[in-house]
Amino acid sequence: MPRGTKSDAGASLFILLGLSLDRDSSQPMSEQLSEQIATAISRGSLAAGTPMPSSRILADELGCSRNTVKAAFEKLIAEGYLVGVARMNTVVAERAPDSYFFAARTAVPAEVPPPTPAILSSRGARISTHRRPRCPQSARPFEIGHPESEEFPFEVWVDLYRSHWAKPRRVVIDSADPRGYLPLRSSIAQYLSTMRGLTCDAEDVIVTGGGFHAMDLFMRLALQPGDAVWIEEATAREIYALVEANGLLAVDVPIDEQGMVVAEGIRRAPHARMAIVTPAHQHPLGMTMSLPRRQELLDWATRSNAWVLEDDYDGEFRYTGTPLATLKSLDRDGRVIYLGTFSKSIFPSLRMGYMVMNSGLVSDFSSARDAIDLFPTMLEQPVMASFIGRGHFATHLRRMRQVYRERQSALLLAMREQLSGLIEIQPDETGLHLLGFMTPKLLRRMSLEALLTKAANAGIVLVPLKNFYRDGRDSAGLLLGFSSLPVGVIRDAVETLAALIAAAPANGGQA
Repeated sequence: MPRGTKSDAGASLFILLGLSLDRDSSQPMSEQLSEQIATAISRGSLAAGTPMPSSRILADELGCSRNTVKAAFEKLIAEGYLVGVARMNTVVAERAPDSYFFAARTAVPAEVPPPTPAILSSRGARISTHRRPRCPQSARPFEIGHPESEEFPFEVWVDLYRSHWAKPRRVVIDSADPRGYLPLRSSIAQYLSTMRGLTCDAEDVIVTGGGFHAMDLFMRLALQPGDAVWIEEATAREIYALVEANGLLAVDVPIDEQGMVVAEGIRRAPHARMAIVTPAHQHPLGMTMSLPRRQELLDWATRSNAWVLEDDYDGEFRYTGTPLATLKSLDRDGRVIYLGTFSKSIFPSLRMGYMVMNSGLVSDFSSARDAIDLFPTMLEQPVMASFIGRGHFATHLRRMRQVYRERQSALLLAMREQLSGLIEIQPDETGLHLLGFMTPKLLRRMSLEALLTKAANAGIVLVPLKNFYRDGRDSAGLLLGFSSLPVGVIRDAVETLAALIAAAPANGGQA
């Protein structure tokens, strides 16, 4: 073909694109050529439909064999960059191959640049210090907060999941009610009315992503930055993080055997706008708020136009007598917001809970929520509605109460047999952990820090009570979770704990 023809011009275009072959490279020249042409197509230098020069002319221009060019073209055709067109030889494909949509992998720099300034604000940095410990893949003795998963009826759960999602109804697919799925709210209301003595209906219930999510949501929507909030002086550190995240002032209020000391809360912060309490089973100390103290708290909330968040985090697991009445059931002025969660009764990763408020508040609250919160996924809500509505939840709770009662008894017996006089421990009518205290005899032999370290080295987790006080006050208290541990594991762990204490030298608590 004479110089100056269309193909000749096409070859010149390719030279202008910077095509070149490195004969000293270990990479075959056909691959070098195909990669360079693919790059030119990917970045738009060669538009769709652009004709390719003949293999002979391009080979002449690049100083390589025609077979090299043909091999490159064949590879590009196979990958979708080029296409053969009758009577037009080969052109750039109209439709890009999938590889167009993946960014090129960049080489890792030999030297890592210095870190950029921290992204967190000063408040964000303070919040980050409240980071909660994460659950490992398998529970260790005596970690707290782990429900038993082996006893959960997963076969029932899977069947319900399949029944809802094998061919889902349009109402499930399209549901976007910020209050949550109506049948689930109805099931929760029925459960609370029957099992917890809390009269409510679906219009009073809002589905949340768990207890802490409900707290955060309510603080954001009901309080102003700078408002004071009463906090039980021994509590989960996550609550302080939520209070600070919302620009609120946490006020520690002492606890006695009757629960939060309301008079002291009034003395410390009389104009507080909210109190957060665990009246059924104080976490972590375990006492139940007395009826006079409950009434005192409600009277304060009414007088002060304040709110009370009732966190009923493990109220389902009461082992003697009937479940206690909720604080919300005594509320006549709509000041109490009741919070419940399925994290302890089902499994933590479900990330589902609920809040109950008077129906007059729900409309404004759900409208505001719709603007800032995407609310829990719909995947599990219809499943949970059926799990409760068909009686599986009540059956599971009855079974787990029996299991946890047996495990608590095993822990008490083993501790009294193996560690009598060293760690004092008492039964609890409710909950998934027990509270023990190192005796003076043990403290003369071993410090709290030494005990925690030796236990951790033996695979045993002892949670110190001081972790639940904001001031980190010195305490010989220990939390021992039992809910996820079979009886045999409990006995072995207590025996191990007793052995490591016995092996410690008696040197004034400095072991």
